[in-house]
This record gives sequence, structure tokens and C-alpha cells, in this order.
Amino acid sequence: KGYGVARKSQWDIADDLASGRLIPLLREYEVPPIPLQVVYSPGQSQTRRVRLLLEALVRAFQKS
Repeated sequence: KGYGVARKSQWDIADDLASGRLIPLLREYEVPPIPLQVVYSPGQSQTRRVRLLLEALVRAFQKS
């Protein structure tokens, strides 16, 4: 619709690309994907909240 050009992560716009609401441009200039990394102190036990977040992230990214 001529709203402009933006650089967004694939994760943010996957649904819009799949539906055709957005189209990719300049594919030849794309950078390689960067894996998600979670960093936390290994010496401390994780709270239930942090453990559940990490498990949810793993599940979400395994679906991709």
C-alpha cells in the first residue's frame, strides 16, 4: 500500500509475510539469521518463573 520500507525480525512479521500483507524486499542483502541466546548465572537456581519462561521460549522456537 506504499506505507514505506522497514527492517524487522522474521519473528515479528512471520504472520504478515505468510498472509501477503507484507512482501520481502532486497533479499540479496539479508544478513544470516542470529540464534536466540538466553544468558543467566549458572551458579544460581532458577526461579519457577524463569524456568517456565525458558521452557516457553524453547517450545515457541521449536515450532518455527
